Amino acid sequence: MRRAVMVWVAALVLLTGLAGSANAETVAVPSNGSPDLSKMVVNNGTSAVVVKLYGVGGKDNVRWSFVQLKGADGVTYEAKVGWYSGGVWIKSLYRGSTKITCGDYVYAWNATGGFWRVSVPRSCLDRLTNRLKAYSEHVTNTSATPGQAGWSPWVARG
Repeated sequence: MRRAVMVWVAALVLLTGLAGSANAETVAVPSNGSPDLSKMVVNNGTSAVVVKLYGVGGKDNVRWSFVQLKGADGVTYEAKVGWYSGGVWIKSLYRGSTKITCGDYVYAWNATGGFWRVSVPRSCLDRLTNRLKAYSEHVTNTSATPGQAGWSPWVARG
């Protein structure tokens, strides 16, 4: 009987720990069903926030794409990439409406993995809290409606 009680206690402790892990370091969010974007994977790492957007890729196939990061206190950052007037491909990073200069910020197509990799060092996200949510939109040259991955659940910093 004592052994059975110990097993139940261990199981309850384990289940309680698993239930409390809703603030994972990495989460996947499905899209709105658009073929332009199938899912978004968010990793809130210790040194960088990395978001992978699975869907149509390559500079020649995308009009614009963005990822928005929102901290628990409401501060937002937005990573953007797209074609602008004159056929110029530009990536940019903003905190609210303020443009941020960040040399190690990456928004690039990974052809081998079939995803856009958005990597922003934590040093460029100085006002972002340890818990964050992410949202993304992605528009290709063949679609007027963006593929969207809605707001992720809270993602804890790893």
